[in-house]
Amino acid sequence: MKNLIAEAVAPLKDVAIARAAKCAAETIEKVREDLAAANWNVEAVAPYPRGQTVSRADYRQSVAKYNFYRSLVIGRSDQGYRHDGDPYLVDMSPSKAERFIEECKRNAAAQYEEYVAKLIRKVGEVTEAKLIGTSVWFKSELDVMTAAGEFQTWRTKMIVNVSVLGKVFNQWPTRQVKK
Repeated sequence: MKNLIAEAVAPLKDVAIARAAKCAAETIEKVREDLAAANWNVEAVAPYPRGQTVSRADYRQSVAKYNFYRSLVIGRSDQGYRHDGDPYLVDMSPSKAERFIEECKRNAAAQYEEYVAKLIRKVGEVTEAKLIGTSVWFKSELDVMTAAGEFQTWRTKMIVNVSVLGKVFNQWPTRQVKK
């Protein structure tokens, strides 16, 4: 048996997945632009951090950028042996880019499922549920009739957060609207 809350907010899941794919494609384009501006030398835009003059957070962020850029490219086969500090010329990898987009879509779907489960736990059992608004990104309201016969409105506004390792993720704080 499907939950009424899950059914009411289900249409927004496709929107969340589409938005994740769009953001991923924009991120890939930014990487492409950075690399093109550096003559495709990934060492110039995302070097591995050297030395101990940076904070722990900056170090982690630099390593995350280093790993991320390299996750989207493939080294050119005509370079031969490289020494530390030599340019590392790369090309974008369409298959790696597509894999990144698909991973972002899967993550968005999983995050959305977590949001729905949390919403169901917060609200509890309902006899009616109706979503007001078409976007959980800006503000959506869920009107419900609880099993006890109480009318409630729950407001959600999506926020984007970034972990200390540079991973971007969505959060959906949901609050009951007080009358």
